[in-house]
This record gives sequence, structure tokens and C-alpha cells, in this order.
Amino acid sequence: LAAVLLVLFTVYFACSAILREQPSQLMRPKAPKTGKKILLERIGVIWKHLSFSQKVTMRNLFRYKRRMFMTVVGIAGCTALVLTGFGIYDSVSDILNKQFDEISLHTGMAIYSDEGEEKADTDAINKLLSDKDLDTVDVYIKNLSVKFDGKSADSSIFVVRDNDELKKCVNVKDRISGEKYSLTDDGIIINEKLATLLGNAKKGDEITVYISETETVPMKITDICENYAGPYLY
Repeated sequence: LAAVLLVLFTVYFACSAILREQPSQLMRPKAPKTGKKILLERIGVIWKHLSFSQKVTMRNLFRYKRRMFMTVVGIAGCTALVLTGFGIYDSVSDILNKQFDEISLHTGMAIYSDEGEEKADTDAINKLLSDKDLDTVDVYIKNLSVKFDGKSADSSIFVVRDNDELKKCVNVKDRISGEKYSLTDDGIIINEKLATLLGNAKKGDEITVYISETETVPMKITDICENYAGPYLY
């Protein structure tokens, strides 16, 4: 809508003066503007040292206010876009470093799967995991749907045997205080992204987790942790 309005305004502004003229006047060639010296021309010390193209540029800018306005607006707009681009780049790069240096502590994943036409080469994976130099943790991950207060969201459930194994994979902590959380038998930990998608769900709220299309399980939120790469439920 903004683009359409701006185009219509520009067209009206450019055409209104011409449409008020008589056809006979429009058929005549337009008389050039009377040549006038700009202020810079009167300062000989500066004017004499300018090149021909610089003199032409100065005269165009200062004699034709519309060209000067378009030049200033164009340069300001391009500068604003460049600054915005650098700002977004810095913000995203900082988040990536925070996510994969401080929060996600694992360096790789080997996935078992018996779904689809091709089965995973479990022998090759077992051989890889038998390497004594590797510190491995068994994790169950599944994509599922979560619902709370009339709002639903897709999430990934992240299941481990105990807190020691969780600490090897993920640093589950509060974003502001830095307090580290542990899983308990009272409920689950979700990250801030999932809480936002569910309409700002809070600690102590009970959410519905869809294990399958027909099976649901109510789960209580014990803590909300920091995480930037997707919605997770621990």
C-alpha cells in the first residue's frame, strides 16, 4: 500500500504542472533556465582548482534544487541500508557464536533411523561411537506439536537419561541471571522461543504435548531457558 501511494504521489507531482498547460505551449521547446553563477563560482581560489566535471556537478547541485534533494536523499538512503546490513550481520553473528559456543555443547550428531526405504548403517555408526576418544551421549529427539491456551507450535523434544548427560549436550540456563537449570520429575524445561510461540507461557503453566495424532500428554513447565536455534522442549 505504501509503495502504491508513493508511486501515485510521484506521478501526480510530476504530471500536474504539465497537465495544466495548453497543448500549444507543450509543443514548443522548453526555454533553458537563465544562467546564474553559484556562490562557489564567486570564490575564485576554490573554483579555479576544481576540475571540469567537479564544476558541472556543483552547478547541477546548487542550480537545480530538485537534483540536490534527490542526491542527498539517495545517498542517505544507501548509507542507511549499508548501516542496517552491518547491524543485522553483527547481531546474527553474535547470536550464532553464543548459541554454538555457550549453549549447544555437542560438536556432531550420529542419527539412527529405521524409517523410509533406506535403513541407517548401524554397524558403521557403532564402530564410530566405539572410538575411546569420543565422548558420546544417547539422546532421543522427535518433532512434535505443543498446545497451550489455544495456541499451538511445532517443537523438538530432547530426551536424555539424566542431568549429567544433558549437561554434556546443552547448557540449560537462564538468559539474564545465568542460573543453570536441572531436569526434575516435576515437569519439563522449554526454551524462550517456544514460550513466545505459545503466547508467553510461563513457569508453572501446564502445556499439552502431542506424542502422536491421537495421544496427548499434559506437562508442567518447571523452567524457561535460553536458546536461539529453534524451539526445544527438554
